[in-house]
Amino acid sequence: MPDSFEHFLAERLQAEAILESLAEGVVAVDAAGDFVAINPAARALLGVGQQPLVGANLFETLRQRDLHDLVREVMGTGRLTLRDFPLFAPRERILRAQGVPCLAPGPGGARVVLLLQDVTELHRYDQLRREFVANVSHELKSPLTSIRSLTETLLDGGLEDPACNHRFVALIEEDSTRLARLIDDLLILSQVESRAIPLRLSAVELNQVVTQVLAPREVLMAEKQVRIIRLLDPELLVRADPDRLRQVLDNLLDNAIKYSPQGGRVEILAYPVEQNRVQVRVHDQGPGIPPEARGRVFERFYRVDKNRSRELGGTGLGLSIVKHIVESHGGRCWVEGTVGEGSQFCFTLPLAAHHQDEVVPPAANSVESLELPTPVEDELSHLQERLLVMAGLVEEAVGRSVQALVLRDGKLARQVLERDRDIDQSELVIDEICLRLLAERHAAGVDLRLIAMAFKINADLERIGDLAVNIAERTLDLLRQPLLLPLVDIQTMAEQVQAMVKASLDALVQRDVEGALEVCRRDIVVDSLNRQVFETMLGLMSSQTQSAERAVALLLVGRSLERIADHATNIAENVVYLVTGRTVKHRGSL
Repeated sequence: MPDSFEHFLAERLQAEAILESLAEGVVAVDAAGDFVAINPAARALLGVGQQPLVGANLFETLRQRDLHDLVREVMGTGRLTLRDFPLFAPRERILRAQGVPCLAPGPGGARVVLLLQDVTELHRYDQLRREFVANVSHELKSPLTSIRSLTETLLDGGLEDPACNHRFVALIEEDSTRLARLIDDLLILSQVESRAIPLRLSAVELNQVVTQVLAPREVLMAEKQVRIIRLLDPELLVRADPDRLRQVLDNLLDNAIKYSPQGGRVEILAYPVEQNRVQVRVHDQGPGIPPEARGRVFERFYRVDKNRSRELGGTGLGLSIVKHIVESHGGRCWVEGTVGEGSQFCFTLPLAAHHQDEVVPPAANSVESLELPTPVEDELSHLQERLLVMAGLVEEAVGRSVQALVLRDGKLARQVLERDRDIDQSELVIDEICLRLLAERHAAGVDLRLIAMAFKINADLERIGDLAVNIAERTLDLLRQPLLLPLVDIQTMAEQVQAMVKASLDALVQRDVEGALEVCRRDIVVDSLNRQVFETMLGLMSSQTQSAERAVALLLVGRSLERIADHATNIAENVVYLVTGRTVKHRGSL
């Protein structure tokens, strides 16, 4: 008997030691919900410290309704149940709880065992992946929509117009080049992030790589009269993959030359630092990067100045590629500088001592290990995707209605009328998703804010679509009559409004607060242009009574454009609230 007792005691102590050492949280409760066991990992995840819990009741001790519901469901059904839910103390995170039925002997034996795991990072990675897909869709759609509209205009008679055909073909070439560059960068980023291609490390002469990168840019440097100052030892060797290092310097030097002013200077410095590393710095004399943006410039699709970046041919992926390549070499990258005095993009690489080649095999794809999202996450993701689809439809409708007005193109105007049903249908789908999410009562915190904002943004998008239809209908009416006069004011207003709609949707996709605030500031410009249109049309109605009908139609077009600008500003305000929780109100029309 003593041997049996000692054996039993040893097994119990071993089981307790295993339970104590587990990284996952383990909680066991009896039929009444009283704690039977809890390990240190579970205490840390639930934030209960070292307070005595064995014998205490879970429903009374933990104020976590989702956990209560999970325990009751397992007790009631006797089936394994999995659920993710948010915790807000001691810090905000996502907890995954797996409830397993248990039939331990005795009246106080365990009836439910909870396995707890912190999956905050998994959710964050999944959210980043979804945002990436949304951003890619948006970035691809913009040039494709432009190419399609321009091609349709050319096929509808624009080819015969010498004043337009050359300009339109040039625009198509520009958009197709941007599209090809974006696809190339996406492929490079995918390869670098997944490490699908192994790094072929060797001792690389940094000075030689800089020479190779600068050679194709000699014409651009001559046009801009940009001077290149190289402050690096010709014998300096870094341990890197030559092709990947070329991509890093290609992106950084290309940006430095393009953003430098006429007659500016670009400096390239490299020197050994501690821990057998080399620090490389590319210093330009461009506009610089504000301190609040420096932490985000290496994010995918983040742009400090979106309009200028697109004008210079940027895809928004170059610096993200730089970051991933440098980090795959064991280095780090950052940015310094002062606004108005230029930027310094810096990175480190290992110092090489000799020319020995080495192949680093590709890493396992971590995405495959991610677990599937919960149904609520799927619904929220579906909501955001549908909202982006709706945004794309509306952006296309506004663009075509403005082009139809400016170019007096009846085919484009009729296309806007035909697509109105798609916008109405998309609005209904988004409303149904929002109502379903609210009815399920699973969303909380930021998710509730997202659902509320989705309702409001969806309504604004639908109204913008209706107003684009109004403009298309007025355009068809105006096409039946002679041109009143060069529509300088209303064309300018239409282009401003189209740009506001695009900027507000860009801000929505990228959660860009500064971009959203800029849209709010631009609303007053459209109000001013609307007053000019109003005064011009009133003057025409007084001086040329035969033109009154056309002048009234143009007044209504101006009013529709002004209301589109107001709805675009509403979307921008909602973006600010969604991201920051802060309410901002623009100055409305007078």
